[in-house]
Amino acid sequence: MQDYTVLPVRFCTIASSAEEIRNLLRKRYREFKNLLKDMDNKVEVGIKAIWRDMNVIFQEIVKKNREIQRLKRKIYIKSSSNKAYTNKITLGKMVQSALLSKKESEGEKILDIFKKMSVDFRSNKIYGDSMILNVAFFNR
Repeated sequence: MQDYTVLPVRFCTIASSAEEIRNLLRKRYREFKNLLKDMDNKVEVGIKAIWRDMNVIFQEIVKKNREIQRLKRKIYIKSSSNKAYTNKITLGKMVQSALLSKKESEGEKILDIFKKMSVDFRSNKIYGDSMILNVAFFNR
């Protein structure tokens, strides 16, 4: 990295031959030259934000949402009826929606801090309930 600009390439990117690479470089010479110029003296940094204790997060969600609290009490009282089963599904959807909203809100706060320090960024796919943020930043 001290001597050359390193291109960020997806892991396991493989060409079938040296000739394939030469052809690609010939066809897209200008594009690659401009990309190299844009990337000179910059580095890519990946950040993944993950909640460590999901029990705490779910407790916060229940504590802040009266409708979830009400439905949870209702299920506890009528735990063996068919209506309780429907209510459990509804409760799960409500918690899932609240979790997604909390992820977006907290993810935006984190993103706003790092966006100020970067030239550019790209949001990547978030996996599982505990991952809040998965972003690649391009920094000087």
